[in-house]
Amino acid sequence: AEEMKETLLLVLANKQDLPNAKSCSELMNALSLEKLKLNGNKWFIQSSCAVTGEGIYEGMNQMAIMVKEFNKNNSSNNTFN
Repeated sequence: AEEMKETLLLVLANKQDLPNAKSCSELMNALSLEKLKLNGNKWFIQSSCAVTGEGIYEGMNQMAIMVKEFNKNNSSNNTFN
């Protein structure tokens, strides 16, 4: 949809400490994340484990990078300022 164009998305693939957890590539395919790039959307998927905190910092850091890049490229008409 037009209102979702150029949206930033962070997916935290949680519960990676469990034996049956889906991998990042499985989640990427299940969520059709590659299709989002066609509308100018930026996304990042990070494996994580909320119990240990593994991957949380990395995911948030990547989101911060994406927001800074978005702001730099859209400084005149964005809502992230």
